[in-house]
Amino acid sequence: MERAYTPLNISSVLDTPFALLYIGVLFLLSPVLAGVVLVFAAGVMAFSVVMRHHLEKPTRELTLASSDNNSLIGSALQAADGIRVFNAAEYLGTLWAEKYQAARSLSGLINSRQGFSQSFTHVVTISMNVFVIAIGAALAVAGKMDVGSLIGANILASRALVPIIRFSQLGPSFVKARQSQDMLRQFVELPHERSQGSTLRKYTGALELRDLSFTYPGSTALLIERLSMKLEPGKVLLVHGGNGAGKTTLARLIVGILTPAGGQVLMDGVDTRQLDPQWMRQQLIYLPQEPVFFNGTIRENLSTLNPRIDEMGMERIAATAGLTRFLEESAEGLETGLENGGSTLSPGVRRRLALARALSSTGPLAILDEPTDGLDKEGRGIFAKALNAMVKSGKTIIVFCHDDSFIEGADLILDLDLDTRRLSVSQNAKPDSPLVAAQ
Repeated sequence: MERAYTPLNISSVLDTPFALLYIGVLFLLSPVLAGVVLVFAAGVMAFSVVMRHHLEKPTRELTLASSDNNSLIGSALQAADGIRVFNAAEYLGTLWAEKYQAARSLSGLINSRQGFSQSFTHVVTISMNVFVIAIGAALAVAGKMDVGSLIGANILASRALVPIIRFSQLGPSFVKARQSQDMLRQFVELPHERSQGSTLRKYTGALELRDLSFTYPGSTALLIERLSMKLEPGKVLLVHGGNGAGKTTLARLIVGILTPAGGQVLMDGVDTRQLDPQWMRQQLIYLPQEPVFFNGTIRENLSTLNPRIDEMGMERIAATAGLTRFLEESAEGLETGLENGGSTLSPGVRRRLALARALSSTGPLAILDEPTDGLDKEGRGIFAKALNAMVKSGKTIIVFCHDDSFIEGADLILDLDLDTRRLSVSQNAKPDSPLVAAQ
């Protein structure tokens, strides 16, 4: 849009109405010549409208094709190892070549039409001058116009057509600007998360799901149907189920990332949709199944939820998450930069960094989605120590996993594999058992 609204383009738009002024003055000299110029000016404007229409579709397709090419290159850079291991280089190379050729063809088509437009306006300018001089000479021979008036009329005709031609050549820029505005408007019209809401004086960690239901857009089947349960402060709930049972979906519903299709999620009896989202998430210790980090330093990623955390607190959560050795071996320590969602880190380090980020919150409710997934013995021990410390400190904990080793330390078990979606007290529950063994 910045390229469309440059000072030169804006001045060209503002100059366009003056074309009528030049034609009006020309009319005083010769109505016939004014009519000729008016016909040519109308033809240029009509041609401009037609060309803008013909440029709109290829310009939109070129934008999408360029975006696809950039996405393909970005994904190839992130999955370089997978491309080599699964011999996907040839396929991706062919795909990129096809997309590049399509983008190049569209660019050539647009340039061709723009070149034709410039040639057409040049021919129109010359043709108008020929008509004005020829008709003006005939009028001068007939004694209806003197030579001085003819020269002035030719100058006025050129001055009248120049701003119209400049305006017509702005078509491609305005097409791109309008498409950019449409994309920006679509982005702005996306659903916004509430920025305000109520807060509780002190959240105890109690959680209730009341007739909770959820289905993904476009699906007719309910993934979660009329689920009801109450979790008292300090209790441990194990949400058990196989892949696709809805564990991560339920976690995202509780955190407020997803909106229920029906029912409520209540914190101390208050619907989470009535709470201030920022305040609510400060009450949560959230560990997602697939942690993603924003481009920034490790320190910045660890302090987003709790900006007031000091250096000592940063070191404490790093030590609890088992990141101390990694940070000591890194040249920049906590100032180490993360890119591409942290994909350059090893899975183990990424999981530990996610735990450290979760621990930056001092909230009373912990939501842990597959916390030991893909961890080795050392990493499992680190998680076990951190989670058992949460239990001893009285945190309310919800663990989403398919790992049976959590069962003995859980107070309640919710088995999402059951069709009834019922909540049952574990027969093997041992309140004094650690949540997960450090082995």
